Amino acid sequence: MHEYLLPFVEYAGMKKEYTSVQPTFKVPNRNTIKKDIFEMYDLDKLNMTKLTNGNDSRIVVTTNMWTSNHYKKCR
Repeated sequence: MHEYLLPFVEYAGMKKEYTSVQPTFKVPNRNTIKKDIFEMYDLDKLNMTKLTNGNDSRIVVTTNMWTSNHYKKCR
């Protein structure tokens, strides 16, 4: 939503905020989150491949890659 970088979860202020809301919540580090994202991608890719393997039709997949300069505007 806000396009924060993954290290955001490790900032001291955020850790304090998490603890104030739910003291027993253990915040995963950025490497764990990154690993989880890649695992989710691999699983979704596998599911899409299974879904389309038996299809005799042609399928076109397009993406729109963009970067936001919103971060620069806020600084």
